[in-house]
Amino acid sequence: MSELTVWHNGNVWINKDERSDALAARDGHIVAHGSQAVTLIAEATHVIDLNGRTLAPGFGDGHSHPVFGGIETLFANVRGHNTLDELLGCCWREIVNDDVGASRESMCLS
Repeated sequence: MSELTVWHNGNVWINKDERSDALAARDGHIVAHGSQAVTLIAEATHVIDLNGRTLAPGFGDGHSHPVFGGIETLFANVRGHNTLDELLGCCWREIVNDDVGASRESMCLS
Protein backbone atom coordinates (compact mmCIF):
# COMPACT_ATOMS: atom_id res chain seq x y z
CA MET A 1 0.00 0.00 0.00
CA SER A 2 1.35 3.42 -0.88
CA GLU A 3 2.01 6.07 1.74
CA LEU A 4 0.71 9.59 1.14
CA THR A 5 1.89 12.41 3.40
CA VAL A 6 0.50 15.94 3.24
CA TRP A 7 2.15 18.90 4.96
CA HIS A 8 -0.13 21.95 5.13
CA ASN A 9 -0.66 25.32 6.80
CA GLY A 10 2.93 26.43 6.37
CA ASN A 11 5.54 28.00 4.16
CA VAL A 12 6.76 25.39 1.67
CA TRP A 13 9.88 26.19 -0.31
CA ILE A 14 9.28 25.05 -3.90
CA ASN A 15 12.19 26.80 -5.64
CA LYS A 16 14.08 30.08 -5.40
CA ASP A 17 11.14 32.04 -6.81
CA GLU A 18 8.13 30.08 -5.59
CA ARG A 19 6.58 29.27 -2.22
CA SER A 20 3.47 27.31 -1.37
CA ASP A 21 1.37 26.57 1.70
CA ALA A 22 1.16 22.78 1.32
CA LEU A 23 3.01 19.81 -0.12
CA ALA A 24 2.02 16.18 -0.77
CA ALA A 25 4.38 13.26 -1.27
CA ARG A 26 3.52 9.67 -2.16
CA ASP A 27 6.11 7.01 -1.40
CA GLY A 28 8.85 9.60 -1.15
CA HIS A 29 8.00 11.45 -4.36
CA ILE A 30 6.41 14.90 -4.45
CA VAL A 31 3.04 14.66 -6.18
CA ALA A 32 1.41 18.05 -5.52
CA HIS A 33 1.72 21.38 -3.79
CA GLY A 34 -0.59 24.22 -2.86
CA SER A 35 -4.33 23.71 -3.22
CA GLN A 36 -3.81 20.43 -5.10
CA ALA A 37 -1.94 19.04 -2.09
CA VAL A 38 -4.66 20.22 0.31
CA THR A 39 -7.29 18.30 -1.68
CA LEU A 40 -5.35 15.09 -0.95
CA ILE A 41 -5.64 15.44 2.85
CA ALA A 42 -8.75 13.22 2.96
CA GLU A 43 -6.87 10.25 1.50
CA ALA A 44 -3.52 10.92 3.21
CA THR A 45 -1.86 8.32 5.39
CA HIS A 46 -0.13 11.09 7.36
CA VAL A 47 -1.23 14.73 7.71
CA ILE A 48 1.22 17.18 9.22
CA ASP A 49 0.10 20.67 10.24
CA LEU A 50 3.13 22.92 9.88
CA ASN A 51 1.51 25.62 12.06
CA GLY A 52 3.13 28.34 9.97
CA ARG A 53 6.59 26.78 10.01
CA THR A 54 8.75 26.37 6.92
CA LEU A 55 9.22 23.10 5.04
CA ALA A 56 12.20 22.93 2.70
CA PRO A 57 12.25 19.61 0.83
CA GLY A 58 15.77 18.27 0.41
CA PHE A 59 16.79 17.59 -3.13
CA GLY A 60 20.07 15.90 -2.25
CA ASP A 61 22.74 15.33 -4.82
CA GLY A 62 24.48 12.18 -3.67
CA HIS A 63 27.67 12.05 -5.66
CA SER A 64 31.36 11.76 -4.95
CA HIS A 65 34.69 12.91 -6.27
CA PRO A 66 36.88 9.78 -6.07
CA VAL A 67 39.85 11.45 -7.74
CA PHE A 68 39.96 14.18 -5.10
CA GLY A 69 39.60 11.58 -2.37
CA GLY A 70 42.54 9.67 -3.80
CA ILE A 71 44.68 12.78 -4.09
CA GLU A 72 43.89 13.64 -0.47
CA THR A 73 45.54 10.39 0.66
CA LEU A 74 48.84 11.52 -0.87
CA PHE A 75 49.33 14.09 1.85
CA ALA A 76 49.58 14.07 5.62
CA ASN A 77 46.25 13.87 7.45
CA VAL A 78 46.32 17.22 9.20
CA ARG A 79 42.79 17.10 10.59
CA GLY A 80 42.18 17.25 14.31
CA HIS A 81 45.29 19.14 15.35
CA ASN A 82 44.71 22.01 17.77
CA THR A 83 48.06 23.76 17.80
CA LEU A 84 50.70 24.73 15.27
CA ASP A 85 53.20 22.41 17.02
CA GLU A 86 50.82 19.43 16.62
CA LEU A 87 50.31 20.27 12.96
CA LEU A 88 54.03 20.67 12.22
CA GLY A 89 54.80 17.48 14.15
CA CYS A 90 52.28 15.57 12.08
CA CYS A 91 53.76 16.87 8.84
CA TRP A 92 57.33 16.14 9.95
CA ARG A 93 56.45 12.56 10.98
CA GLU A 94 54.81 12.05 7.60
CA ILE A 95 57.93 13.23 5.77
CA VAL A 96 60.35 11.20 7.91
CA ASN A 97 58.35 7.96 8.05
CA ASP A 98 57.12 7.79 4.47
CA ASP A 99 59.01 6.27 1.55
CA VAL A 100 57.89 9.10 -0.67
CA GLY A 101 58.43 11.76 1.99
CA ALA A 102 61.08 13.56 -0.04
CA SER A 103 58.74 14.01 -2.98
CA ARG A 104 55.98 15.19 -0.63
CA GLU A 105 58.36 17.69 0.96
CA SER A 106 59.32 19.07 -2.43
CA MET A 107 55.63 19.34 -3.38
CA CYS A 108 54.94 21.34 -0.23
CA LEU A 109 57.89 23.64 -0.78
CA SER A 110 57.35 24.34 -4.45
